[in-house]
Amino acid sequence: MSFQCPKCKKILKSRSGFKYHTKNVCKIIKENIVIPNTIPTPTNTTAIFRHNVENNKVIFNQSIKVKYLAELYTYEKYKHLEYSNKIILPQSILKKLMKTNQIQYPIIFNLKIKNLLNINVGVHEFVEGIDSIYLPYRILNSLNIKSGFNIELIYNFNKKKYKQGTIVKLQFHNTIFFDECKNFKEVLEQKLIHNYIFLQQDTVISINYNNKDYLINILQCKPDKFILINNTNLKIDFDKPLDFIKVQKEKQLKRKKILEQKQINRRNKELEIRYAEFKKLNGYIPFEGQGRRLGSN
Repeated sequence: MSFQCPKCKKILKSRSGFKYHTKNVCKIIKENIVIPNTIPTPTNTTAIFRHNVENNKVIFNQSIKVKYLAELYTYEKYKHLEYSNKIILPQSILKKLMKTNQIQYPIIFNLKIKNLLNINVGVHEFVEGIDSIYLPYRILNSLNIKSGFNIELIYNFNKKKYKQGTIVKLQFHNTIFFDECKNFKEVLEQKLIHNYIFLQQDTVISINYNNKDYLINILQCKPDKFILINNTNLKIDFDKPLDFIKVQKEKQLKRKKILEQKQINRRNKELEIRYAEFKKLNGYIPFEGQGRRLGSN
């Protein structure tokens, strides 16, 4: 059971705690203290709207079960979201949010685990008939939790308006992407716009190209560390891939071996030509006969 202070609206978990709070903290006159009806403790499917009067902030908070996107019965329809920062949510969440008439688009939630770890995610779709949220494999693993774990789903109605991105600096983990994809800028822009609602500085995203996965560090975002990338002219800059030095050394060694082999082949070819010319002019080859040891038959 819980009790709510009539002055500061704080929720107390016990009757004795409520009495102490109203008498010593909020200092409500004893005659005016009215013990309110008990407030049911929220379950895992109960949404809480916290209202901070001083800062005029309304925050939606719900504890909800998370699952891998691959566990969704219509996974084939949504499997492209594995390489995105978008999630699938129950339709009931949207209905609760719409009661406030304060939703900002695009809708971006915060996933939180016991004040230890949190991550921002966008919404791809609210689906009827489900009671869990479905996350891409990479996002669920980055939270270091397993499927079926309960997590806090948070939406702040009074958050600052996100800025449209102008510049982003990326760093691939592997150089091979640039070797296999000649028009890499066009491909990357298409992947980002279709799969990502926003980009956040100092995070890691992933894309899939020709059935290969590529990890990308977000080194810098402008004009803010958190930017929206839809419907904007986004300039993409690149830093050297993480394996650039190693790959360059391997390429130099490979080129050196190829050059050495070419030189050997060239020398062998020259010797063959000289041998053929000498044999043609003289009719014999010096030291071509068999060797014999002295004293042998």
